[in-house]
Amino acid sequence: MSKSENKNNSSEKGSPFLYILKGTSIAYAITLLVFIVYAFILTYTDANEENLGTVIMITVVISVIVSGFDTARGVKNRGMVWGLIAGITYSLIMILVGFCIVPDYEFSANSLINLILGLVGGGFGGIIGINTKSR
Repeated sequence: MSKSENKNNSSEKGSPFLYILKGTSIAYAITLLVFIVYAFILTYTDANEENLGTVIMITVVISVIVSGFDTARGVKNRGMVWGLIAGITYSLIMILVGFCIVPDYEFSANSLINLILGLVGGGFGGIIGINTKSR
């Protein structure tokens, strides 16, 4: 490999924290989209809120998998580690926003479940992302 090729490859690689920020942003965009669609469904149909917890859990899992996948794909090494970090970042931001917005918010079993889902989903997404070749 020539010096110019090596220089181009190293300049393509950005800060891992920028990839975490990008992956987490994409995850929150997915979350926002799903929650808006579900809110419209609840508002304009006869659907009730009994499935809200399930929708939240599925959305969190899909979002952190995407976040871990995108982060690991960008960083290009140690996919599981960076996926775990991306997943926990997503979950911690969600918990911090809960503390800031909801006056009586408290860390509960659901918060712990979201943290665990963030870790597992992010790690899984990171494993998939690091093993997927860029095209």
